[in-house]
Amino acid sequence: MNHPSSKRTKLLTIAFGLLLGFMLGTNVTSSAHTASTHIPKVWEADPYYYLGNIDSPLNGLAAKTSIHAGADPWIANSGTWLDFINSGYQDESVHWTGAACTTGSGTAVWILTESISSLGSEITCATSTLITRSIFLLDDTRSDWYVESSSTVPSDKYDLRFVIVHEFGHAGGFAMHWEGDGEEDCTGSDRETMCSGLPKGTSYKRSIEEHEDHTFDSAY
Repeated sequence: MNHPSSKRTKLLTIAFGLLLGFMLGTNVTSSAHTASTHIPKVWEADPYYYLGNIDSPLNGLAAKTSIHAGADPWIANSGTWLDFINSGYQDESVHWTGAACTTGSGTAVWILTESISSLGSEITCATSTLITRSIFLLDDTRSDWYVESSSTVPSDKYDLRFVIVHEFGHAGGFAMHWEGDGEEDCTGSDRETMCSGLPKGTSYKRSIEEHEDHTFDSAY
């Protein structure tokens, strides 16, 4: 049986913890995400990523630099052990569309270009619990990619860096966009990085935001 004074001590401790969380600005809603719901499968070890058959207009130095930069926010996520290790450029002639999980070499993240109907897409190959390969496809038929480092994006261009940061989120295990979650605001400038869509002329978020941060952190 607990002594009354020990009960008071526990209550005071809980109350103090709640007060401290409030003073520090803890967001109760943002802490409510279940990592396994949003990231149901994870990597067993740090994956290497390769630039494969990167065609024009995405095969120049500025574009490749932007592609590499897309991994950085996830690598820098405090407390997360998962690193996307840059393995540079390898000319991979295999086009994996339709057979992405049964062809190609290595358990890694492959970044390729294809003629596709969207800016970019990601294919996850996995067992019941582990990710074994991830493939990015970027649309190489566009002349309206913005590949530079500046976040001032011309009004008639799509920001490559945002697309790559977003796709690395899927490669890390995010299985859906926040719109499918029903918890996040995906409108305006406060939208999270794992919201879908990208209007021309905006970089949106080239970083991972609060909800991605703690969900990714919890999964790894």
